[in-house]
Amino acid sequence: MFFTTITDNPESSLKSKSVYLKSSNSNGRIYGLDILRAIAILLVIYVHASNYFPGRSFYILGDGVTVFFVLSGFLIGKILFRTIDKGLGRYELIKFWYRRWLRTLPAYFAVITLVMLYTHKFYPSYYTFSQNIFSGDLKFYGESWSLSVEEWFYLLVPIIFFLTAQFSKTEYLFFWIISIILGVSFYRVLLTDRNMTIEVFDSVIRKAVTTRMDSIMYGVLAAYIFTYKPSIWTRLKVLFPIGLVLWTITIFNRNFFGFNTFSIYCTLSMQSIATFCVIPFLSNLKSGKGIVFKSFTFVSMISYSMYLLSGTPASLILQIDRIQSYTRSSSWFSLIIYLLISFFGAYLLYRCIEKPFMNLRDWKIRMFTSKVSRY
Repeated sequence: MFFTTITDNPESSLKSKSVYLKSSNSNGRIYGLDILRAIAILLVIYVHASNYFPGRSFYILGDGVTVFFVLSGFLIGKILFRTIDKGLGRYELIKFWYRRWLRTLPAYFAVITLVMLYTHKFYPSYYTFSQNIFSGDLKFYGESWSLSVEEWFYLLVPIIFFLTAQFSKTEYLFFWIISIILGVSFYRVLLTDRNMTIEVFDSVIRKAVTTRMDSIMYGVLAAYIFTYKPSIWTRLKVLFPIGLVLWTITIFNRNFFGFNTFSIYCTLSMQSIATFCVIPFLSNLKSGKGIVFKSFTFVSMISYSMYLLSGTPASLILQIDRIQSYTRSSSWFSLIIYLLISFFGAYLLYRCIEKPFMNLRDWKIRMFTSKVSRY
């Protein structure tokens, strides 16, 4: 999903967990963005974990997926603009896709295949990310909706940028960024009915590819300012408290006024803008120390695997008869098992699939680049 390694050096290979936790500069990681990503996945875990406390009321703390979208747009945008400045040709475009898809697809395909085998159901659309292009009413592996938004973004936006870089000035990139943000936002308003239920809003508006690309593009806008307008970027750090206020407004409205007209028309854009506002400040937090630093960095590192496992897979495991025999006596057992799956299971998925494929990806790119440079 919206899961890009937080690094200033896209060509560097991932190192071991111990190296990650020793230094904030290892592999170019940015501690402030690690914090943001960790918070995003913990918000997702918080929502899913609430299912294992029947009868208890939980305050909504915000949409972690929107945070992921904006953060991914910022990180992907920096890579794209850096590549454009060097000369974005067909080879660089293919290399970009190669890096993105070896980062996201292996773990996703492994999990979705295991879920399909376990449930004896087969949905080819989940392999082509076409399950929620126009509607996100998913009855199977529902959390995959956000991955579709990300993957279609990875495919389409770099093509637009590639064509722009070939035939016009880079200033036109700003035009495309603003056009996509405004166009998608306007399209979302056209689809919206103030009387729609939260279930309809969720499937038609919040979880469709065609209505959520603007969230990622807010992050790309931040990357554009970071790359081409550094003096403005430095001044944008003052937006941090504004971002917190906007986020607080959306949370307050949802918890105390329920699902209303403000939720329908404003929340998605406001949460994206709020995330945009906090990135300039957090991107300047380069280092950290102690257990808090290690915890945020570790959770950020395995956040993609956590997202893949924390929804449907965790639910299926908790439905196994033997496990249910232990969890019926106390809801605490359900929560403990859920957290073990979300954290320990995610770490195993990261070590066994994510990291090996990322290492393979970086090794292949270095080998190919070395061969090209000889000619």
